[in-house]
Parts: sequence; structure tokens; C-alpha cells
Amino acid sequence: MFDVHVQYFAVLREKMGVPSQIVSCASGTTVDALYHHLFGAFAHQFTVSYAVNRMQVPKDTVLEAGDDVVFLPPMGGG
Repeated sequence: MFDVHVQYFAVLREKMGVPSQIVSCASGTTVDALYHHLFGAFAHQFTVSYAVNRMQVPKDTVLEAGDDVVFLPPMGGG
């Protein structure tokens, strides 16, 4: 097990009730698996993009200890 720092924005922040948190992950955890673990059934309501250590990454990116993870929800406009 290792820890990553997860930041939430917009609707995801509202859902979680916090702007960020430290989350423990098992070896081999992908960024997409972490997203679905954290948001459960709610995860399917949005198509999100993923960023790890300030770089946009594909959903199958395997996380490592100390990574900074950001889930980027769709942007609204008006």
C-alpha cells in the first residue's frame, strides 16, 4: 500500500465535500480504478480526464507512491 494526494474540482469537490485528501492505494492501481473506487456509481455520470503530477494521462496509468492525482470533470460554459 502507498499514498497519493487527490484533488477535486467543481462537481467532484461538491460530491466529496473536501478539496483534497490523501488516499491509500494498492500496488498496480490505475488512475481510472481509483476514480471508480472513490466515486462508485456516481463515477458513471461524467466523463472525466485524469492528470497525474500535472500531466494529463490515459486512464490505464498506474499510480505510484506520492503521486498528485487530479480528476478533471467536464467544463461548463455559458
